[in-house]
Amino acid sequence: DGLASIILYNMAAFPIHSLLQLTSFHTLVVLLRPLGTNEGMVHKASQLKEKANRSCHIIQISNPSNTTHNKVDNFNKQQITPNATVTSSHCDGSYDPFWEENGVRVMLDSLRRYSHDRYLQAMGCWAMVNAALYPSLKASLLRLGAVYAVTNAMMLHPNVEAVQFRGLF
Repeated sequence: DGLASIILYNMAAFPIHSLLQLTSFHTLVVLLRPLGTNEGMVHKASQLKEKANRSCHIIQISNPSNTTHNKVDNFNKQQITPNATVTSSHCDGSYDPFWEENGVRVMLDSLRRYSHDRYLQAMGCWAMVNAALYPSLKASLLRLGAVYAVTNAMMLHPNVEAVQFRGLF
């Protein structure tokens, strides 16, 4: 989705701005919510196909301090540094999972970077809950360490109801 891509692009471009990161997660919660359905409902195949056929915006992250940006072995190895170069380009409307994979990396990096911020952790967990309703995003979340990110948030914020609640989903 074009707007989600812009949000993720800005999260990657400005990783040190915690308020932008928090607001971006909140926006992603709304954008990733199933259209025309209730919170938490699984998408119908036709909705997924329609969404996949919309125009997309590719986010590419080139991280000079991290040569493994195309392959992530675990959650702690992938981090977007302030030296990272974020480039973007429009695609022809055909579905390309590359932007989704990097979008997930951006979300996970923000959760790792601001692990002390209970509000950001709660909103990030919620955004991942909604993102996981899309099969391709769910696969990327699982492959890139979202389970670790959520359990880490839950362990660091055991008394924050919003983190614990969203972490269960």
